[in-house]
Amino acid sequence: MSPAAPPGGTASPLPMTVTAPSASGAPPMLSGTVTAHPPGGQAVLNTSIGTIAVPTAQSVAIGSVIRLEVVAPPNPPAVPPPNVAAAKPEGLTAQGWPALTDTMETLATNDRQALDMMMRAIPQAGPRLAAAMVAFTGAMRTGDSRGILGDNTTKALDKAGRRDLAERLKADLSALSEEAGRPVGGGDWRLHTMPFAHGGQVDPIHLFVRGADGKDGRNQAGGANGDQRFILDFNLTSLGRLQLDGLVRREDKLFDLIIRTGDPLPQEMRMDIMHIFTQASELVGTKGSVAFQAGGRWIDIRTDQTGPTSIQA
Repeated sequence: MSPAAPPGGTASPLPMTVTAPSASGAPPMLSGTVTAHPPGGQAVLNTSIGTIAVPTAQSVAIGSVIRLEVVAPPNPPAVPPPNVAAAKPEGLTAQGWPALTDTMETLATNDRQALDMMMRAIPQAGPRLAAAMVAFTGAMRTGDSRGILGDNTTKALDKAGRRDLAERLKADLSALSEEAGRPVGGGDWRLHTMPFAHGGQVDPIHLFVRGADGKDGRNQAGGANGDQRFILDFNLTSLGRLQLDGLVRREDKLFDLIIRTGDPLPQEMRMDIMHIFTQASELVGTKGSVAFQAGGRWIDIRTDQTGPTSIQA
């Protein structure tokens, strides 16, 4: 570093340029004008590449021109790493079921018949919802994933070159099977998680069962032997969170149902539900009633086994 004027003197500002290397291979030079010299031993220079601060052993007058030897080019700006999409969670979660969704898309393109057969075992909106839920829960409790992922599905995925999807589904079903009937809510309830397919989307359904299943050893659904209570908890795109709270008294052939929602259901929808409930009761020879509760009066059952059930009033 060499000043173009002696310390304390006044120099005429020179053009701020970077001199190219000479033919002899000497390094390039950068010229800058001193614009400030605050305490601390650094001179502030205005150069063609911007404002820089350089250490000085002595005071340099403002306006002096300093020539700097460029020993290396400046570091390029750091390039941010490319955005890496977060890995999708495996298994059935609140974000969906990636393996099942990918399988549905693959079979829809390569083997519609295999897709139709597989979807018969997956609970989805329609008249077979209850039957599919019972079948899926039974398959998970017995650990028989073949009832869900049959040979036709596996062969169709093999033919499409996606055997990896079959392996992922088997692993996910095995995890669901291990969790099937797990005690929750302080041990009073049993939890069964299953998929619910609707409109190309897959969401989890949580089925909580208490009493008369031979699992908890206690009949706390309402007192009488053989009583059973269940709560079906899930979300719908159009309605939001939905709870079906049912009490079954087998000896009396009684089935009472409470439908909980955040917002009140439309009157027409409530009438349709009551009509379907009445028809179904007459068909199977049971009696009972259906009621509606709105305003988020949920029954939240703890699934971490750290506390009992909570009721939101």
